Amino acid sequence: MVRLPSPAPTGRRLASWWWDYLVILAWLAVVFVLIGLPQILGWFDLSAIWTDQVAGDIAITVLTVLPYFLYLTITEWRPPHATWGKRRAAIAVIGNDGHPPGGGAVLVRNLVKVLPWQLGHMGTTRLVSSAVVTTSAISFRGASIVLLALVVVPILFSKAGIHDLLAGTRVTSAE
Repeated sequence: MVRLPSPAPTGRRLASWWWDYLVILAWLAVVFVLIGLPQILGWFDLSAIWTDQVAGDIAITVLTVLPYFLYLTITEWRPPHATWGKRRAAIAVIGNDGHPPGGGAVLVRNLVKVLPWQLGHMGTTRLVSSAVVTTSAISFRGASIVLLALVVVPILFSKAGIHDLLAGTRVTSAE
């Protein structure tokens, strides 16, 4: 029987999140410089995108959620099976069998992990773009919060989040 490494310490997991959040912030700064600032300066008008609910959802997904998903998936699928933040915190993703995670497992892990972001964006855009609070806005925000809690809260107690449970993965100290 293979003895699996212990889960990564909570402190290292939290540190890796902060490092990875810096990557996200850097990407958002790029998006702002390339799209937000030119629109603010009146160089072009994207109001048709932001006032159409479906177009806005697609734009936010393409500009923010998809790059984050690709960052997580590519870095966790390829050796050392760790994002920049995980590498800095000396932790990595493995399969429950102790071997490197397969591509399908990494895809599932990260789809579940970014789903709260996507739902949160969809709920927020509906809240700020409507004169009244809609059921869809509250539903998206509520689902986002519940799913985020299922990802994050178990990790705070050195347990696997729902993303790792569904994917058959775990995060351990890197060797």
